[in-house]
Amino acid sequence: MSARAAPHRDATRPARRGEESDPVSSGQPMRAVLAGALGQYRAQLVAAEAGVIDDREIEPLHQFRIAIRRSRALLRKFGDCLDGSALTRFQSDFAWMAKAAGRQRDLDVLLERLDGVRRPRLAREPEAALRAMIADRRRLARGALLRVLSSARYRKLMDDWFHFLDELRKSGVRSAPAREFAAASLRSDWDELCRRSGLIGAGSRFSRLHALRKEGKELRYAIEAFTELFGDDAIAELTRPLRRLQDDLGDLCDRHVQVETLGEMLEEYRSSGAAAPAAIALRQWRREIREQARSARQRVAKRCRKFGRKRNRRRFRKIAEETAT
Repeated sequence: MSARAAPHRDATRPARRGEESDPVSSGQPMRAVLAGALGQYRAQLVAAEAGVIDDREIEPLHQFRIAIRRSRALLRKFGDCLDGSALTRFQSDFAWMAKAAGRQRDLDVLLERLDGVRRPRLAREPEAALRAMIADRRRLARGALLRVLSSARYRKLMDDWFHFLDELRKSGVRSAPAREFAAASLRSDWDELCRRSGLIGAGSRFSRLHALRKEGKELRYAIEAFTELFGDDAIAELTRPLRRLQDDLGDLCDRHVQVETLGEMLEEYRSSGAAAPAAIALRQWRREIREQARSARQRVAKRCRKFGRKRNRRRFRKIAEETAT
C-alpha cells in the first residue's frame, strides 16, 4: 500500500449534489434540516481531505476533525430521527475516523506548546531531542491516518454516507417540524449541562471535567446546526457562554493530555538509556505544564459556577420563547 493516500472522489454524483441545504423555515421537517446540516459537514470533510494528505499546514486536519465532531454530535443528539442500524454503523465509523485524526492533532498542539516555552527554560540540545521525539510520534500517527484515508472502509463510508443523507432528505416530509423538536431537545440538554456545571469544583475528577467538555461541545455544535431556525443573534447569545466554558475546559484537557504524552516520552527515554539532559528537559517541561493545569483548574471551577447559575439556566427558555414569535 502506498504511504500517500489519494483524496476521496465522489464519482457517483455531480459536484456538491445534496451537500447544500435549502433555506430553512420554522416548519421544515427535522430530518430535512438534519440532512442539510450533515451534508454540509460531509462537504467540509471532502474539502479538507486533500490538505490533510498533503500535510503542508495543520489547519486542514483541524477542519477535518471539526467536521467529524459536528457530525457525531448531531448523530448522538438526534439519533431518534434516524434508522437505528444505520445510526450504529455511522457512529462506529466516525469514532474510528476521529481516533485516527485525533492523535496527530494532539501532537501538533504539543509542538505548538513547545514553541511557546520561554527561553532559556530548555537548552538548545535537549529541545532538539524533544522535537525529534515528538516528530517521530507524529510520523507514526500520520501514517495511521493515511492508512485510514486510503482504506476501502473509508471510501465506502463516504459513499454510503452521501446516499444515506440523500435518502434522509427525501424522507424528511414524514418527520416532525424541526423547530419544535430541536427546541425541546436542546433545552433539556442545556438545563442538564447547567446543572452539571454547577457541581464542578477545583478538586473535581478529571474524568468529570472531560465528560463535561465533550457534552458542552456537542451541545454547541447541535445548537449551531439550527442557526437558520433561531437566527444569528439568538444562537450567538446561546453559544457565547458555551464557548467560554469550552475554552477553559479545553485548555485544561489539552494540558492533561500533554502531561500524559510527556510522561510516556519520559518512560521511553528511561528505557532506552538516552542522554540525561533530554530527560531533564522532559521532566522540567512536564512539571511546568502540570503547574499550568493547576491554574487552569481554578479558572474552570469559576467558569462552571458562573455557567451553572439560575440566570443562565433560564437563558435557553427565554431565547426560544422570543424567537418563536
